[in-house]
Amino acid sequence: MSSVPAVAPSHATSLKADYKVAKAQLLERFRTATKVEALMAALARTTDDSLRAAWNTCELPADLALLAVGGYGRGELAPHSDIDILVLLPDAPFEHLEARIERFISLAWDLGLELGSSVRSVSQCLEEAANDVTVRTSLLEARRITGSAALFDDFAKRYREALDPKAFF
Repeated sequence: MSSVPAVAPSHATSLKADYKVAKAQLLERFRTATKVEALMAALARTTDDSLRAAWNTCELPADLALLAVGGYGRGELAPHSDIDILVLLPDAPFEHLEARIERFISLAWDLGLELGSSVRSVSQCLEEAANDVTVRTSLLEARRITGSAALFDDFAKRYREALDPKAFF
């Protein structure tokens, strides 16, 4: 079994402080805004940046991808909304990946990101979407935050091919 080094406390503290400050500034702008769409997009971008930093800190393999799904996948994030993410895996199995993924999700929570997370292969996503309309809807708006663009493109292509718009509606 491979050893997964812990995130240095000082680095995690710095990432947490950066996110906390950026989010607080955006929340203050929300209080006085009349049009919140741009602020929701800015909060999504800030969250993307924090998730990318956590992903890179955990040194996840380049063959994986981190996706935003649901409303967050649209690039919109309300101030107190949960952050729905999907760690996308290729269909080929990876050895000793669980500890790194758990470390990433734990670090994201430690940063103050309230995640709704799932970890699935492309095939598992398609199977879950076929059986659950909430999963199908959430994946409809998936976008890549970081990781393998090729894996995301494969997922998006296979998802579109499997989606029957008439049956969906």
